[in-house]
Amino acid sequence: MIKILCNEKIFSISGHANFAKKGCDIICSAISAIVFGALNAFENIGNIEIKKNNILIQLMKKISLEDKIRFEMMIAQIKNVADNYPKNVDLKIKLKKKLNNI
Repeated sequence: MIKILCNEKIFSISGHANFAKKGCDIICSAISAIVFGALNAFENIGNIEIKKNNILIQLMKKISLEDKIRFEMMIAQIKNVADNYPKNVDLKIKLKKKLNNI
């Protein structure tokens, strides 16, 4: 299962969806495409660490409006996949205040 945690300080993603064998897993592909697309678009969201099967973003206290929108778009897209594949994606959003509509 892919485990994703999002709060005011961090965004963490780890694991494998186990929907299909590695290299053929459409859930892993979808989440990877969403996250790496966002990572390529962020201007300055915080410290980003990428390791095998793990991505950790330590979010900055102040994020530009553009990066906030990109971040919210990434979360909305991940939520869509998680809602459709709850056995494969565990999304935990723990925010004291909502990020717009999330």
